Amino acid sequence: MIGRKIDDVELQNKFKNEYQNYQNCNDNFKIVLNEN
Repeated sequence: MIGRKIDDVELQNKFKNEYQNYQNCNDNFKIVLNEN
């Protein structure tokens, strides 16, 4: 159960990082659109 818990935390962290990258891409895209 503890091993499973660690896996879940790793997956959560990976997901958070992926989501953060996605948000950053979105923000950059909006900035580019606003500049034009």
